[in-house]
Amino acid sequence: MNTKGLRNWNRARFYDASSALVLVGLYWCQTLYADPSPYITTNKPTILLSVNDGESIALLADLQNGEKAENPLITEDSITVVRLFGDQPPAINTVYGTTSSTIAGSPHAAIIGRFGVITNHNWRFGEARSPDVVGQNQIISIDLESDDLPVVSRIEFEAQPWQAIAHPDGQRVIVALSDHWSVLNVEDNGALVEIAKSPTPGFVYSFDLGVDGKTIIAAMVKGSDLMSDETGIFRFTVNDDSSVTITGEITSDEFLIDGPFSPRVSPDGSRALVLNSLGGSDGVSDDVLVVDLAGNSVSHAITGVCDGLESLAIHPSGEWAAVSCLDMFGTTKTSHLAVIKLNEGSAQLLYHLPLERVPEGIEFTSDGTKLFVGLTAANHIAVFDVEGTRLVRSPYVLPTGYGHSLLGIATN
Repeated sequence: MNTKGLRNWNRARFYDASSALVLVGLYWCQTLYADPSPYITTNKPTILLSVNDGESIALLADLQNGEKAENPLITEDSITVVRLFGDQPPAINTVYGTTSSTIAGSPHAAIIGRFGVITNHNWRFGEARSPDVVGQNQIISIDLESDDLPVVSRIEFEAQPWQAIAHPDGQRVIVALSDHWSVLNVEDNGALVEIAKSPTPGFVYSFDLGVDGKTIIAAMVKGSDLMSDETGIFRFTVNDDSSVTITGEITSDEFLIDGPFSPRVSPDGSRALVLNSLGGSDGVSDDVLVVDLAGNSVSHAITGVCDGLESLAIHPSGEWAAVSCLDMFGTTKTSHLAVIKLNEGSAQLLYHLPLERVPEGIEFTSDGTKLFVGLTAANHIAVFDVEGTRLVRSPYVLPTGYGHSLLGIATN
């Protein structure tokens, strides 16, 4: 869950039965053209990692009411691992109580080989909760191939770890914390070993790493107060010795940069998409910014995409992207997906699709034939077939533990 949502969450309740029936009807109409298999398949063996926050509904209630919920921990946090194949039904395994997790932050999880790497931090809206509820500031690795999904390594921090991204070398993980970068090796046995620590001039709360393994585009608070200090888009570089250094700030005289969030770098490394206004819903539609990485400037803004931008995924072709839209102002019952066409030097909003409420993690398969969207309020992952720039929803879903919060994907 994004930080504008932490400021501006409004009086919205989770979708009711009537709106759910409307959504189901729409989806079944869409699936007239979907994959005819009697279950969800992928062209290549694929693993999904859903990190689920048992506190999520209570946290959303805090954001809605502006006060601490009386019973914050609805259930234990959990991990769901989904394995998808081309010739057999999905294998789904959910284990509760493995580790602590949080919905507060950019909704992406990291996978290195057979291990999932998960961050947790103790930052919460309003009054602090006890460690029994929020857990420790930590990074852990989990063995995704073991039935009980055990924690095999753990590093605790004083600073708050906000996001981890797998390096393309298949060995390192880049971690953004509230006052520094940490680069970890994931050993063959899953042990996490910190190999570099680099200070930051502010509070990095979300970022993406380019396919070159060097370029980082980050959303950073210019200070230490996540709720009130100014934010901006910054570029960092991962050096050969695994240290991380700042390259500079990406600014614009033409386009408003207002609380950037959940950036994604395009597959060719030429540009990045950045969600504006820190997500959340306040009755005003927000923009998606297109950053030209050659010129280190904002080249275009797609205005009015939706009221609350949560996360995005760029198709492997680099030609278009899907954005998860909260759209949760007032008594609205439906969230959305927005599809954006990426033209040379510009971008264009193509269409919206309805979704159950609170879409979080979103990922394409490596071949671009499937899109997965984790849905917090529905406790499942929605699946779309990809036909050009058209998304066709499957009638099937992938169940997760309570309160999906982060999504990771890898191809075996």
